[in-house]
Amino acid sequence: MSTAIPCIETTISWETSPLALLPISMVICDGQGAIRWANRSYCQSIGLKLAEIQGHTIQQHFKLPTVSRPNQIDNTFCHRAAIPFPVRITTQPLQESSENLLILTIEDLRELHQAKAQIQKSHARFREVIEHVSDIYFIHDLAGYFTYIAPQFTQFFGYPVESRLGKGLEDIVHPDDLAPIEAMLAKVIQTRIPHDNIELRVRHQEGHWVWVLASHSVILDESGGVKGIQGFVRNITDRKTAELELQAKTEALAQALQELQKNQAQMVQSEKMSSLGQLVAGIAHEINNPVNFIYGNLTYTEQYSQDLIRLIAAYQAEVANPSSDLQDIMDDIDVDYLRDDLPKLVKSMQVGADRIREIVLSLRNFSRLDEAEFKIADLHTGIDSTVMILQNRLKAKDARPEIVLDLDYGDRPEIECYAGQLNQVFMNIIANAIDALEEDWMAGKITEPRIKVAIETQSEQVIVSIQDNGSGIPADSLSKLFDPFYTTKPVGKGTGMGLSISYQIVVDRHGGKLECQSTIGVGTTFTITLPIKH
Repeated sequence: MSTAIPCIETTISWETSPLALLPISMVICDGQGAIRWANRSYCQSIGLKLAEIQGHTIQQHFKLPTVSRPNQIDNTFCHRAAIPFPVRITTQPLQESSENLLILTIEDLRELHQAKAQIQKSHARFREVIEHVSDIYFIHDLAGYFTYIAPQFTQFFGYPVESRLGKGLEDIVHPDDLAPIEAMLAKVIQTRIPHDNIELRVRHQEGHWVWVLASHSVILDESGGVKGIQGFVRNITDRKTAELELQAKTEALAQALQELQKNQAQMVQSEKMSSLGQLVAGIAHEINNPVNFIYGNLTYTEQYSQDLIRLIAAYQAEVANPSSDLQDIMDDIDVDYLRDDLPKLVKSMQVGADRIREIVLSLRNFSRLDEAEFKIADLHTGIDSTVMILQNRLKAKDARPEIVLDLDYGDRPEIECYAGQLNQVFMNIIANAIDALEEDWMAGKITEPRIKVAIETQSEQVIVSIQDNGSGIPADSLSKLFDPFYTTKPVGKGTGMGLSISYQIVVDRHGGKLECQSTIGVGTTFTITLPIKH
């Protein structure tokens, strides 16, 4: 074959043509495929010299049906190359030629095919890895629809993978977890920062919930834009179940500990009240005996003193001129003053004895040791006994005015109750009101401390209200008043059990209600609602 192509008007020399030196193989042939010229790269690729190609057709080197028109064909050297390799042949007409010649560009695709094969191999290796790990790999688009899910998904959640492709999260994620997961995905897309370890619940095909731990990161396209989300999901149901069980047990233990402390404190308080009741009853009994002895003899004392006064008067009427010795005695004892003052002295002793008897009766009524079971009791008596015991605290002292106590009893209700326990309730609430009023007076918040106790009968229940005009209880403390060990008093001034025990006595023991309403700057009212019969 000549080194020039005479059919081309401008002669092309093999030695000088820039096409001859191109790294891409090029061939010129006619419409029947007869090779008219080839460059060095082509000759090297098939292992022949240019002179050896003379008389060959392009079909001898490639499987080409025809070369008569422009085309692009992926083909393979199969006749001349030692090892066939893939090529891409592009045919174009040679415009400068007066003949019907075509120029063929043969692109070696071995590197491209090797790269594709390597990518496919990497993809296969990646799929093999992600499909054999315990976590589930997934991909979804920016709209949240799954485009790929690893096969383990079926094992964990029961759904066939194909049934979830093209679908989102709405129908399988727990409603309480849906909003947080959507917010997290939006943040990952916006910031492109991966997010790990978000816990959520996924509905199993059978209906129960599976706890999972999910991580997410963005997938970028060739231009650097976000085109999707990828991530892993790990089944943590066993761990989460254990955590929830542990949390439930911890809460139960904390509740049990609180109940134990509460019961222990209540037992201590009950034991104190029982011991106090026994002590009070014993003192009342011991005082009652000599008081009764004194009170019983005061009647005779008054009678005898009247007799003696009458005798002295009669003697003075009979003996107008007593002897000097007798007159000295009469002057010494001042008979006239004695005759006027002795009845007053006896009367004063009677008032004092009556007062002692009232105090003893109040102590006995307050202790109520003889009423361990439900019995008919008069609430008026219980409140009167409580007020009697607290009377000293109501009196004016240290420049503080007297705490005025208003009693509005209305009807006199008798109810079935544990009278001694209700007396304890009245004692706790009224004593707390006195404490609060004393603090408010010292702080200059009130000038006329006052407590009002009212009893009202409604249908089958009795309502006892105990109201003070103090500064009120803050809202944050109001909700905790009946909690065990909660107190607003300084350390050493209260245990925080008085109102808690009162609540238990009213609600648990009597089936009633104990409520507290308070307005800052106005005062506080405790309302005790008790059924008349059980």
